Amino acid sequence: MADMEKENVNLMERNKEKDSQILEWREEWKKVVSTIESTSDKNKMLEAKIWDIKRKCQELKEQIILNDGKIREREEANIGLQKQK
Repeated sequence: MADMEKENVNLMERNKEKDSQILEWREEWKKVVSTIESTSDKNKMLEAKIWDIKRKCQELKEQIILNDGKIREREEANIGLQKQK
């Protein structure tokens, strides 16, 4: 009987240790999840900024194309004026 009580006490002690370890792991897991969520939020913000930059680059590219067209028109007009002189 004493052996069973001793074994029960040992088992209870091991369970307490495991419970404590589980609690520690749970806290670590919460930190990991929090970090992942924070990183995910930052990634979403960065992704939005990237799309905004891409959009602005496209607008600038279109503006450059328009300006190049205007420059060509002026150059052609200048060449035409020079030929008339």
